[in-house]
Amino acid sequence: MSIKEEDKKWIINLTNIEGGVFRTMNGNADEMIAIGRIIKAGFPCSRVDVTNAKYDAIVDLGGFQKLLRIQIKGTGGSSINFTGGYRSGQQINRNTPSRAYKYTNKDCDLIIGINTNTSECYIIPIADNCSMEK
Repeated sequence: MSIKEEDKKWIINLTNIEGGVFRTMNGNADEMIAIGRIIKAGFPCSRVDVTNAKYDAIVDLGGFQKLLRIQIKGTGGSSINFTGGYRSGQQINRNTPSRAYKYTNKDCDLIIGINTNTSECYIIPIADNCSMEK
């Protein structure tokens, strides 16, 4: 039996959890999958469990005696959002000023983009993000 290209993606929300709650759960799953991929590549990696931290994980480069701060960004489309601090959902007051910001080297060292449908990961050095237009 041959599998069609459009069927090669993760089945999501089988239990029909409310959309906003599921988006949060899916984002958490993307983070854990990316961390697992980093560990499978041979690097010790730990998740940061602080909700509003500027990075999601720390990876140990071992012999280089260096820790890298990693921001993990999931995407289901053809682009990755390089900003943080924004919030969405019904509970958000739309009249308050936006706290969104573009990630810089003060926030993290790497951005790992993960395709939420295929779990493919992309490594983007923060220096590349800093050189892009806003």
